[in-house]
Amino acid sequence: MASTETSTTSWPFAFLRHGLWAYDAEIESASWYIVFARDVPEGERAALAGGAPPPARGPFYWAGGRVLLLQSPADRYFDSYVWRTYGPDPKENPLEEVEHDLTDEDLVTYGDESELTEDEAQAFVDALDAWLARVHAQRPIALVIGWSGSDTDTWSMWSAAQIPDLVLPLLRDLSTHVRAPSDDTRQPLGPEALFARVTWATLSSYLERHDASALDPSQRDAMLAVLERVRGHDDRLDERIARLSSRLRTPATPG
Repeated sequence: MASTETSTTSWPFAFLRHGLWAYDAEIESASWYIVFARDVPEGERAALAGGAPPPARGPFYWAGGRVLLLQSPADRYFDSYVWRTYGPDPKENPLEEVEHDLTDEDLVTYGDESELTEDEAQAFVDALDAWLARVHAQRPIALVIGWSGSDTDTWSMWSAAQIPDLVLPLLRDLSTHVRAPSDDTRQPLGPEALFARVTWATLSSYLERHDASALDPSQRDAMLAVLERVRGHDDRLDERIARLSSRLRTPATPG
């Protein structure tokens, strides 16, 4: 699933924010949302999430059987885990062994682990892509949202272009599972919050590359409707949803 093919290539599923991140900077944590085409049976969920390559094999949360949130371990920097897994001296258990980022001997031998090479960072991207391909073959994936990626990645660009026609119907379907706001739904990692995050991240990714004026009015109305449907479960996210809704209501005038 290398991202070197042309933008006309049809990818197996939409993947927003795919590809290499700014690997020369220190990244505290990373996360990925995976939206499945159909419910994953409850008995398969833990094993599926546990099969992700490190450091994506950290805490995980499910929203029903449709949305899976993967996170890197929060106790150390993400780039440190990548280095320990794909660097010059891979650790057998990179997630369990970390008591500190590097030993003094590591620092002398390898230098600062935050200075990942492109090959090391790409090795993780390739491992994640390969794992997602295996999962997709068993339980079809509709959408993946990474925490960061390359602005020129062709998979990301293709995926953003598919949002109005292919991904928006998925968001509308997910929104039907969102309960009305209440004390029970206002959980930071509860199902409603995860549905809301997926919706906001997807539509904001579209507006990063496209102006709302290019949308068909019915598509813009549908985006506004799903954003309204997922509001009320996270105050900080509600502020972002409000700003995004405003952009959709007042698209830029072509110059």
